[in-house]
Amino acid sequence: MIREFWRNYSIMDAVDNIAVAWEELRPATMNSVWKKIWPECVQFQSVSQTDNIVQLQQNIVTLAKNVAFEEVVEADVDQLLRSHEEDLSNEELMQLEQEPAGEEESEDAPPALRQLTTGELSAAFSHFEAGLQVLTSNSPDDEWKLQVSRAINDAINCYRDLYKEKKRRSKQLS
Repeated sequence: MIREFWRNYSIMDAVDNIAVAWEELRPATMNSVWKKIWPECVQFQSVSQTDNIVQLQQNIVTLAKNVAFEEVVEADVDQLLRSHEEDLSNEELMQLEQEPAGEEESEDAPPALRQLTTGELSAAFSHFEAGLQVLTSNSPDDEWKLQVSRAINDAINCYRDLYKEKKRRSKQLS
């Protein structure tokens, strides 16, 4: 399947991918990259990161209170954010790994949700690619082709992420 994908991958597909990626690029990202290479050409906005964090914490507290979490205060938000700055120790990682296993054994556990397998996801992606190939190879307008391709790929991105996660987990277990 992968060989077939690369065999059918054309320069036009590459150009389309570049166009999609270029549109997603934010000016802030460009400034960040060029700041180290050529600082004189960067449109620098002098905003303190600390001010940004304080503002975000205030926004989080406001949002929490809007949805009836009256007890949330900025100190709690700050503590939570700081807790994610530190790497977990091996013991903490092992403890987190064991927690879901204990929860699954409980008698009050809800019924198992339906799961998509990597094989099913792979087959679905093949079908999407085949459908896109039919549409794009016969499209009278390159702009239409790009819009449809982008919309469909954006729509199924969550499934691509799920597929990658399942593949990553299976590699870790083996």
